[in-house]
Amino acid sequence: MSHGSHDIPAPGGHTTMTEDNLQRIERAIGRRLSPALRRFYLAYPSELRTTFRTLLEGYGEDVELRECPADRELLDRADDLIAVNTPDQKPAVMGWTANCFVVGMDPDFGIQFWVDLDDPRAGVFRYETTPGGIQDSDRIADTIDDFARGLLNSYRNFGA
Repeated sequence: MSHGSHDIPAPGGHTTMTEDNLQRIERAIGRRLSPALRRFYLAYPSELRTTFRTLLEGYGEDVELRECPADRELLDRADDLIAVNTPDQKPAVMGWTANCFVVGMDPDFGIQFWVDLDDPRAGVFRYETTPGGIQDSDRIADTIDDFARGLLNSYRNFGA
């Protein structure tokens, strides 16, 4: 996805979130981000961009896939966050309202990670549709910072 004109380069081809980026996101979704979420994005941990895991390791370079949390579970680009928070991208579920802000996803498994913009701590929920079509949304972290720490631990321990 393309980057805005106010983006600042960061490791791994990512960009550092700026106040202009946050305001652009807020205009796109029609409401303000919570203070905790704004603080998190303005101080986005660089380790989320530089900590990788390799999927299908050992099957040959043609099938190996390297990924980092900033590309999937905890997006760090304003354009990506805007794209996943458009009405046609959010799941059509009862209770999915304007206060639900998608912060990342695992598209391979139909999982979306989101925060309630009315939650002052920006706790993170996991939404998924099970193979039987059951929709479920569970709180998985009390804060966005807890979620980030958990992601980093899971990436560092992947395959260990």
